Amino acid sequence: MNATTSLLDAYAGVLLYPEQDHDVLVQLCLDRCGEDHPRIAERIVNYQSQIKALSLSAREELYIHTFDLNKAGTLDLGWHLFGEDYNRGLFLVKVRQYLQLLEIPETHELPDHVSQVLRVLGRMSPDDANKFAYACVIPAIEIIGEKIQAENPHDQLVQGLSELLR
Repeated sequence: MNATTSLLDAYAGVLLYPEQDHDVLVQLCLDRCGEDHPRIAERIVNYQSQIKALSLSAREELYIHTFDLNKAGTLDLGWHLFGEDYNRGLFLVKVRQYLQLLEIPETHELPDHVSQVLRVLGRMSPDDANKFAYACVIPAIEIIGEKIQAENPHDQLVQGLSELLR
């Protein structure tokens, strides 16, 4: 597994609903930034310091309010690109095909969830990943970033992801 795939997989894990191992996943993501991505690492450290004192239940609640109860902040990227339009269904099918082609196991999340899409990006050819990122992923991430308040710790993760993908 190359460094980009490793970092995108780690980022995908951090952007899932927080569980007991969340701190471990955040540290793994930070470690995988290495010296190659100091600005991204700084954002992850900021996120880490903001959530450190929160209990798991407080982290869960923050995640739910940021991404699940707020449709404008959903991590289902197709929704930001297409809303409830028929084209979202086509996008879901296309991402599911990539998951199958790249032998990425599906999770309980929809195929267009950022965690699934990051795993796809990390396994595509660099040229295809670049095209997909600029056509679909970055625009959706930027929309999410506009909806999250700056004082919300998740803003650091979303802004960092946007920078990483560029």
